[in-house]
Amino acid sequence: MEIFLSYARPDQSRADSIAQRLRQAGNNVWLDRDLTGGQSWWDGILRQLRRCDVAVTVVSRASLRSQTCIRERQYAGRLGKPILPLAVEPVGPELLPTDLARLQVIDYCQPDEAAAFALLGAIMRLPQQSPLPDPLPQTPPVPTSPLGPVAEQLSARSLTQDQQLAIIGRLESALDPSADPNDRPIALDLLSRLERRTDLLEAVDRRIRTLRAGPGTEAPRTPQWTPDPPSTSAGSGSAGGGQGGGGFSWAGTQTGGASRQQSGGGRQDAGSGRQDAGSGRQDAGSGRQDAGSGRQNAGGGRQDAGGVRQDAGGVRQQTGGVRQQSGGAADVSPHWVMAIVAAICLFPLGLPAVFYASRARTSLDAGDLARAHKSATIVKIFFWVTVAIWVIVAATRA
Repeated sequence: MEIFLSYARPDQSRADSIAQRLRQAGNNVWLDRDLTGGQSWWDGILRQLRRCDVAVTVVSRASLRSQTCIRERQYAGRLGKPILPLAVEPVGPELLPTDLARLQVIDYCQPDEAAAFALLGAIMRLPQQSPLPDPLPQTPPVPTSPLGPVAEQLSARSLTQDQQLAIIGRLESALDPSADPNDRPIALDLLSRLERRTDLLEAVDRRIRTLRAGPGTEAPRTPQWTPDPPSTSAGSGSAGGGQGGGGFSWAGTQTGGASRQQSGGGRQDAGSGRQDAGSGRQDAGSGRQDAGSGRQNAGGGRQDAGGVRQDAGGVRQQTGGVRQQSGGAADVSPHWVMAIVAAICLFPLGLPAVFYASRARTSLDAGDLARAHKSATIVKIFFWVTVAIWVIVAATRA
């Protein structure tokens, strides 16, 4: 079955989990992952809505405020597509719009097996797909973000003081906890673009640092290489190799606040830049001395590399063991076809077959062959029991 999954950006992790379960049951699931927007993006979404058999809409406080989710749902209704609301967080019935309030909302606040069976059962009970209306209903316009003008302004080569203050004011409003959560990912991206500008004013930079200090607004972390401390003796090469794994650290995150403070101070002390430049040359000289000591430690680094090569042999041995295990996994199958036949022909008693097929697939991915074989065997038992019951019923009627 072709399923269109409608969700708001803050619910993306939940939507991915729902899509995975639906695919494990043998369905084709389409969900939008593009943040760019535009007419071509919107045309692709409407095209998928016309192709799908059912539209599953994730119900949350964010999706109820999302213009994209609202227009997707309305267009699916005008096309005559079945709509299955799936609540991923408690939402009072008084908050539901009219088109959702008249439908049976599936409770998915606790994403357990019972909730998954309820969703699959609702999909199986859907009526046969009716043809699309002719002519097709008018397509809804492209949803636009109120932050679109900000993105256009940030594309300019230079910004005046008034323009920068207006932009940071719009971003502060979009990142407020009471604002629309659907605009938050876009606002964070625009904040990073503003932060990287070379003509950024000191007052705007201070307001950016204030925003970054709030929860969920940290700058993206960039991995940087942190050199190991100099070795104290020639015989400490292997010990340095054991500590070498800690050399790759999130130095960008730890020093990000300090770098902003330095950059802010640099703007304040622009008048005394010549004096600072002189001290900068002195610092550069000490940097050359440090570079010399780094060359002395290069030999120890080579010794560490030898230890890494020795460890690589052990990794290859472990990899061989994994290959041996994967060979046994080829003998086990989740038997999806058998599970679906049992679920449909022996509904609702056959629904557990789909659950055990999903468990077999999950166990195979985790490398637990014993549990996968046991679950697959149960699926086959459900299938042959279903066949036996149908044979008995057919013989009785004859």
